[in-house]
Amino acid sequence: MRLSAFSAYCTYLAIKQHFTTTYDYFKYRGKVRATLENFSRRSDRFHYDRLSRKYDESEIVDFLVANFRTGESYWGGALLSEESHERYKMYLKQKQSQTYLFQEDLAKIGGLKGKFSGESPPIIKMYLHSEITLETLIILDIALNFRSVFNTRLAEDFEWPLINKKMEKLAPFLSIDQKRMKELIKKHEENLLNTA
Repeated sequence: MRLSAFSAYCTYLAIKQHFTTTYDYFKYRGKVRATLENFSRRSDRFHYDRLSRKYDESEIVDFLVANFRTGESYWGGALLSEESHERYKMYLKQKQSQTYLFQEDLAKIGGLKGKFSGESPPIIKMYLHSEITLETLIILDIALNFRSVFNTRLAEDFEWPLINKKMEKLAPFLSIDQKRMKELIKKHEENLLNTA
């Protein structure tokens, strides 16, 4: 269903605030303080009209999440670029092949033992070097609950608080089959033990 330009703007504000402030998109069900009157006075309202024509109600949230998950804060006009659309297509591709990509990342990681230890854990280095995805970190955290330990141990680290925030903000938008992912981790570790 096609959105109005004002609805696209409100969704934009909600997702932007979710990724850049303490606002929780799910807690407030995407509601923001915006009025049609104020929106109609905005000089950039035509950008949101174009967004509402390009993406329907079911696509706009994924489109905005795909762009804000990078940690950058985009204004409405920047979201009309081809680069933003490519980011969206890549995000959809990752969502659709989540299990496969997770298995690929597990293969890159190798054994999990020792990957979460030290002042600069290897698992974080792998993420920072783009060897594994943020989604993989989120899945591993769901299975192993390492974030709580890292939040204490790496509190003074420069990179961890930013990664933690990205994980915290993106996780609610992912549909993760926790049971399946835990089984994949277990099977991966068993396979490594059997080949050793």
